[in-house]
Amino acid sequence: APELVRRVKEVSDIPVGVGLGVRSGAQAAEIGAYADGVIVGSALVSALGEGLDAVRRLTEELANGVRQRISA
Repeated sequence: APELVRRVKEVSDIPVGVGLGVRSGAQAAEIGAYADGVIVGSALVSALGEGLDAVRRLTEELANGVRQRISA
């Protein structure tokens, strides 16, 4: 995915978001290192089945991961 994002950015100035099964803060940090946005869907839906506290915890973990932007 990092190579694809790089290639898209060579020909366009639009923001590029990536979402490939993102389920943790570490994954969000890795993607945040090369993409403009991290797309999360099914992980939040799964967490919702466990209640709002689980959604809140996951959201905080993902946001913290994006803020870290670990190098890929």
